[in-house]
Amino acid sequence: MTEIPVDRIRVGPRFRRELGDLGELKRSIEAVGLLHPVVVDPAGNLLAGARRLAACVELGWTQIPATIVDADALLVEAHENIVRQDFLPSEAVAIADAVEARDRGRPASACWPADPALNQRRVKRASA
Repeated sequence: MTEIPVDRIRVGPRFRRELGDLGELKRSIEAVGLLHPVVVDPAGNLLAGARRLAACVELGWTQIPATIVDADALLVEAHENIVRQDFLPSEAVAIADAVEARDRGRPASACWPADPALNQRRVKRASA
C-alpha cells in the first residue's frame, strides 16, 4: 500500500452509476480513518473504491492510501461489489448496541451473542 495524490487517479466508466449519499461514509472516515484503501492499476486507473475516493475528495484530502494491482478492472469491480457479506439486520443491531454499551461504560462483550465459541474468538481477537 502507498499514498498517491487524488488528482492522479483516473475514474473511468463504472457499473455503479450512483454513489449515493456520502455523508455517512465521510463521518466514518473522519471518526476512524479510511479502513480500506482505494485500488488502482499501475497507470492510476481506479479499480475499486469510487465512493471512498469521492468521500475523501469531499473531505479535502489531497493524498489517499491506495493498493496498486495489475488486475482486470471488470473483475475487480465485480468482486468489490458482489463478493461481500453485509451484516444481517440482527447483527447490525447487535453491534450498534455494543458500541452504545461501550460508550456508556459497559463492556461491549455484554452485548455479544450467547454463543460461547463466537465470544471466545472475539475475545482472542480483541486481546491480540
